[in-house]
Amino acid sequence: MEIILTKGKNRNTMTCKRQDGSVTSVSLGPNVANHDLAHYIAENKFKLKNGFFGNIKAGKSIADLYNSELIQDLPPDT
Repeated sequence: MEIILTKGKNRNTMTCKRQDGSVTSVSLGPNVANHDLAHYIAENKFKLKNGFFGNIKAGKSIADLYNSELIQDLPPDT
């Protein structure tokens, strides 16, 4: 999966492009990209397959993973 962070004047954009060519994208506040990068680093370091980016890779949208009701139903290892 390709993760693309685009810096804007007041907001940033994160786009995730999956192997199958599908994409999910979100407009982020100025510092939220740092938070998402921390997820990426931790998930890779600890080989977590069901973390934030693992769920995006599996087909969930970024908006889905920002939904507090949906994320409560994700497996504990998420």
